[in-house]
Amino acid sequence: MFNQFFNKMKKQTLTLLAGILMATATVYTAATPKAEKDLARVRRIQGKYIFVMSQPTMEYEVVDDLTTNGQSILWGKKSIDDQIDHMIKRGLKRTEKGEIGEWDAIVTPDGTRGALVKFKE
Repeated sequence: MFNQFFNKMKKQTLTLLAGILMATATVYTAATPKAEKDLARVRRIQGKYIFVMSQPTMEYEVVDDLTTNGQSILWGKKSIDDQIDHMIKRGLKRTEKGEIGEWDAIVTPDGTRGALVKFKE
C-alpha cells in the first residue's frame, strides 16, 4: 500500500516539475527578443546604409573592401564623417566604372577600413 502511494506521489511530483520547467522555458523564450533590429536606426548617406562599429542583422555578401588613410583621423585632419564620405565616393566611382557590382551598405569598425556589402534577399 505504501509503495503504491509513493509511486503515485513520485509520478505527480515529476509531472509537476515537468510542467514548471515547460512554463519557465515558455516565459523565458517569450521574454527574449527574437532580433535586435529595433535597437537603433541606421544612417543613410547617398542612399547607402552606414554601419559603424555595428553589424547588419540581415544576411549580406561582401562586394569589396576599402581602406582610407587612417592617419588623417589621428592627426585631426579628417573626421569619421569625412572618412565615410570618402569611402562612399570611392565605392560609387568603382561601381560606375564597372569594377564592382551594386552594393547597399558600408560596414566599418572605425571609418578607416570597411566593406561594401550587398544584402541578400
